[in-house]
Amino acid sequence: MFARLPPDPPHECQIVSTSAYSVRLAWAPAFSSSDVKVTYNIRYRQKYEEFEEGEDKNSKIRELKGIQNFAVEIMSLQSCSLYEFRITAVSKYGESKPVILVQYTEPQLSPQHILATKLSPNSIELSWEPPYKRANDLKNYVVYWTDNSEARLSEWQKMNVYGRRVVFTELKYD
Repeated sequence: MFARLPPDPPHECQIVSTSAYSVRLAWAPAFSSSDVKVTYNIRYRQKYEEFEEGEDKNSKIRELKGIQNFAVEIMSLQSCSLYEFRITAVSKYGESKPVILVQYTEPQLSPQHILATKLSPNSIELSWEPPYKRANDLKNYVVYWTDNSEARLSEWQKMNVYGRRVVFTELKYD
């Protein structure tokens, strides 16, 4: 009689791509007997997240179970944050040891809290807050606009703005 063991961990685990709010992981299949079905689990969390006094540290761990592919994109992450990912192989005989990957999400580069304020029937002020975090010093913003919703972006007008607000006057009134 042979003892059945959990599958080996997946191998060649890697971060394939990263954005401000997502990370895509990929791996090669775990070595296991060909007659045993293997799926994959991923547990992930922010690496250095702060906890309230008395809060369970495991309460912030997210988990994806029963993944049958060899890649997954994890969405709804926070920008500019360090995440730890633990990938395991699972069969009816148990769960493998984890492969651990650590990755920063990208900085969020879009302006935040964009607000259009009507100043008169044919003018508005557009204002915004800077991106949450910036990779480099921000010198200016580029604002695109058009009065033709069918126009391609290359046909839109654009303006460099060196502050956090711009006023549009003489707008057409529908």
